[in-house]
Amino acid sequence: SPQVRAEMKAYFLSYLGSKGPTLQHFVVVQLVSLLCRTTKLGWFDHDSHRTVVDDCKALLDQGSSAHYLLALRILNAMVV
Repeated sequence: SPQVRAEMKAYFLSYLGSKGPTLQHFVVVQLVSLLCRTTKLGWFDHDSHRTVVDDCKALLDQGSSAHYLLALRILNAMVV
């Protein structure tokens, strides 16, 4: 359902934001892929999926280079 996909997107973003810098590379790659797939599937279902750029800006504002790289990975995966 659209609400479940929106909750999943929010969970993936919060998990990546809090534990992303300490996770193994292959875990981050798969979580980013899952986040982008969930976002793309729910793009027309719920408005919260269209805020992915603002969500990535919040990661960029955290100041750490690991969060910066994570936000760029998410944005890159969204357009590929």
